[in-house]
Amino acid sequence: MTLPLGTVPFLFLQIGLLVLVFSIGYLTGRDGKVSAAETDGAEIELQSRGGGPGNVRQGNAGGSQAPLTTPRPADDGSQAVGPPAASEADLAFRDPLNTFTVVVFTAENSDFGEQRAWAVHEYLNGKGYPVVQPLLWKGEVKIFVGAAQSKGSLKEIEARIRKDPGPNGGRPFYDAYVDKTERFR
Repeated sequence: MTLPLGTVPFLFLQIGLLVLVFSIGYLTGRDGKVSAAETDGAEIELQSRGGGPGNVRQGNAGGSQAPLTTPRPADDGSQAVGPPAASEADLAFRDPLNTFTVVVFTAENSDFGEQRAWAVHEYLNGKGYPVVQPLLWKGEVKIFVGAAQSKGSLKEIEARIRKDPGPNGGRPFYDAYVDKTERFR
């Protein structure tokens, strides 16, 4: 059988169609949903004392942090309450004199991403790290640990977090890094 266009133009047409189909699928499939199959069967347990999904604070490059309008569930499940009170770590993070922090965790801005962020927050808080409440920044949910006036002050925390085995083993925070707080406030 002979192709009316020839072999080479036909292959380019097929590659072009393939790229077009994947592009359309990528653009329409970015709704932030994660299926159970994508979680590798891992369960996330939220034993939150102060926050939960729908209660991520927003931060942006030019504005201030503000809680999302969705209230967090009450600890006893009876009624919705406002955002949790700021911890010492939150206040230190907001202090303009503290110009550096450790970026520990980033997830997409979705219900699943928020649940993961709160689970990480609770884990790190339980380990005694000065963890900041999850912040929404440029479409991502982020977790920060510590705040200081110099990078050197955070090197010990950064090294400890990178070696931390996490709740399920491994080293889930191996890529933690020090960054300027002004980017995320």
